Amino acid sequence: MTARPSLAKLAHTPAPVLESEPVLAVGETRDQAISAIYAPKVQKSREGKKGFTVFLAPELARAMRVFAVKNDRTLEDVTTEALNDFLRKYGEHPAA
Repeated sequence: MTARPSLAKLAHTPAPVLESEPVLAVGETRDQAISAIYAPKVQKSREGKKGFTVFLAPELARAMRVFAVKNDRTLEDVTTEALNDFLRKYGEHPAA
């Protein structure tokens, strides 16, 4: 089995050499153009949002998914509603 490359080494490797030079926008540097090419693509539904990870008991996670499916909603919608209700309960202004 071969060893996986070190992430520390990858962070310090130069940008890959392109077969042809990228087309630059006015005022854009070569590095900015290359970054745009290799940057991860963000789904439209995730633009302007932050990830938030929680670890739940398996029973609670399943109950949330089942509720979302039964009510034809996304898990994100159900979780957002639950968190906003939590904020209201403690006198805070709901965020979304």
